[in-house]
Amino acid sequence: MKQTIQTIAIIAIMMLSNFTVNAQADVLTHVRANGYYVGWDGSGAAPGSLDITNKFSTQPVKFFLGSTPTLYMTLNPTGNLSIGNTNNSYKLDVSGDITVGSTDKFMISGNPVLWHGGNPGLIFVGVNAGASNSSGGVSNTAVGNSALYSNVSGDYNTAMGYEALKACTTNYNTAMGCSTLYSNVSAEYNTAVGSFALYTNTTAGGNTAIGHKALYSNAAGGTSNTAIGLNALFANSSGVANVATGYEALYSNETGTSNVALGVWALKLNSDGSYNVG
Repeated sequence: MKQTIQTIAIIAIMMLSNFTVNAQADVLTHVRANGYYVGWDGSGAAPGSLDITNKFSTQPVKFFLGSTPTLYMTLNPTGNLSIGNTNNSYKLDVSGDITVGSTDKFMISGNPVLWHGGNPGLIFVGVNAGASNSSGGVSNTAVGNSALYSNVSGDYNTAMGYEALKACTTNYNTAMGCSTLYSNVSAEYNTAVGSFALYTNTTAGGNTAIGHKALYSNAAGGTSNTAIGLNALFANSSGVANVATGYEALYSNETGTSNVALGVWALKLNSDGSYNVG
């Protein structure tokens, strides 16, 4: 019964259309009912503020609206706030949809972890993922810490994994795995799947690397290569149009072009020879 009276009292207080104002100090005068204060309670709140104070430390403060009062929000004594429910299990517990501004971000410890850069075609998930996107950049997806970090206006990129495509500023690249295509700056049409695949690639385009450290050393000149397998075409720097399938296939190739290597260690020691099949 006591709690019912308290609840009715706070409903009545919240429905007041005006508060009495102290004409000399221009301070809201408190209204008190059964241990609840609405307004300045005179015990330290800054003059001019509006406080709701519950003197019953074990009871929540409840907010009702409507001609037939409906509970919309509950604040419990530990500071947990629930909206649309009474769970009070977390600092904020919401039942219903939540919307934010088009460029607003969900932050953890001051770092953005979820946002879409003001464009519905973008999605960035992870600390500093897509952090530099500011002047366009459409249809980009970045998932992972610092994925697509440097991209400002590049389009149609997909980066999934820690620092995947971190340096990228251009278009049409796909990177999946830890630090895949990490150094890629301006190259386009690269696909890298596997940790550190195409790691050092900066400007060479049209490469496909699948496997841990596949085409790891590829730099500016190595275009149109395909490497499938752990360390396949690992040392390639400027070789063009090579195909390596298998563990460490064409591992040592640096400048050789148009080679085809199929199988474990196939053409592993080839460094600069071209047009070989093994």
